[in-house]
Amino acid sequence: MTGVATTLPPGPRLPAVLQGLWFVTRPVEYFEHCRRRYGQPYTLRLPSTPPVVLFSDPAAIREIFTGDEEVLRAGEATVVLRPILGPNSLLLLDGERHLRERRMMMPPFHGERMRTYGDVMREVTERSVSAWPIGRPFPLMRETQAITLEVIVRTVFGVTDVVAMEALSDRLRRFITQAVNPIYLWPLLQVDLGPLSPLGRFVRLRREIDGLLDAEIANRRATGDADREDVLSLLLAARDEHGAPMGDAEIRDQLMTLLLAGHETTATSLAWTVHRILSEPGVYERARAEALAAGGGVTAENVGQLEYLDAVAPLSRHGLHPLRNEGGAGHAAGERRAGARTRLPRARRAPQHHVGAVRGHAGRGHAAGGLTVARGRSASASTVTSAASIPGQSPSRV
Repeated sequence: MTGVATTLPPGPRLPAVLQGLWFVTRPVEYFEHCRRRYGQPYTLRLPSTPPVVLFSDPAAIREIFTGDEEVLRAGEATVVLRPILGPNSLLLLDGERHLRERRMMMPPFHGERMRTYGDVMREVTERSVSAWPIGRPFPLMRETQAITLEVIVRTVFGVTDVVAMEALSDRLRRFITQAVNPIYLWPLLQVDLGPLSPLGRFVRLRREIDGLLDAEIANRRATGDADREDVLSLLLAARDEHGAPMGDAEIRDQLMTLLLAGHETTATSLAWTVHRILSEPGVYERARAEALAAGGGVTAENVGQLEYLDAVAPLSRHGLHPLRNEGGAGHAAGERRAGARTRLPRARRAPQHHVGAVRGHAGRGHAAGGLTVARGRSASASTVTSAASIPGQSPSRV
């Protein structure tokens, strides 16, 4: 084809099997090595897949996203996700089918509905934070994962019954834990060898989830409640340009796509946001002051008007990279707009931030009624305790 390069960028010369093992066991180290050794872009060769070229230059990424969709077919490139997301996932589709599904999925994410979802997010978060232990460290990532999962179950899946919510949440929690394992991205290993094999267990868990979702979909179709605003109900009501609805299998796969696309990314962003706010001097105090000045606190209605919070909270608009390459182009929202100076700690996994009391405590610490940051046990951990629990303690940089 005219204008298409025939030579791939450089990359590791190790056999594909060894590169695959490196990718599965130490992915961050693998990517860091390639970036340092080969620059950008670089080519990976993994078992049972065509060569993969990774880009990080913003101009190149922009060119890819705006390129000819008939040449750069994203659905074909993500076929390894089929056992995880299902064959109807938006991420696996190209061409007209992709456009059809995307048009039908867009309405739930506009206007007043997003404000309704925002109210649920605030309710779930406030309830979770109020139960956090006082005066002792605990892993923050676990808490943000729980918050994110409940929000998704309620706003996306629309499950409100306590028993049904717990049954679905338990399976979704196990599903997410398994789905993020890179081993499931190897086509060579995507073979169901029975209930004792890794993929066999995963496939059977997905079937259990499908069964619960099928029952929920059937119940929604039977009741026909037009007033519900969760994503599942809106997808059931959606019609394409020919008046045809989504099938049950299509809806299931899109729900699982939203789960996988939104859970770990959001939970990680929340954990890093707390870490950055508490480790950068003055940021917590200024953010808290702006929230208190809003009167009723942060709500779906006023969050867009709180300029400082919007700048330092990467979840609100820009997203926060869990790992940042030194000298790279990526910056957190706070670095671009709020002037934050610290870099994210370079770690092999998402930081297990440890958080103590977070509100309602006065004392002799850095800020009465606030939080103080003490040095954690490792470079990728921070311990946050209430000012009341360690009188006179000043915060230290993590």
